Amino acid sequence: MKHCANDLMGQLCLCKTTKYTVILIDNNAISMSFTISMLTEIFKKTTEEAINITIKAHNEGKSIVGVYSYEVARARIALMDKKATEHNYPPTTRMEYYQ
Repeated sequence: MKHCANDLMGQLCLCKTTKYTVILIDNNAISMSFTISMLTEIFKKTTEEAINITIKAHNEGKSIVGVYSYEVARARIALMDKKATEHNYPPTTRMEYYQ
């Protein structure tokens, strides 16, 4: 992580260099096909990548989707949560600080 001064430019610099891991959490209430379609649509994963991420989450309880800037991670998680809610599914992703 790059450390910057505590001014406006420093805060912008910090946001651009800080990365977050997006994690898919297994949830048996959500169909695998829905999860795979969301990973391909929102996170731009190939079908094979999406299947592997989904199966790993199912087998191990969670799986890494990818590492993104804060803004990208937050936006993609919000979109996935919105789509899940529209289909009466609970949220399935979270983000953690990437070290």
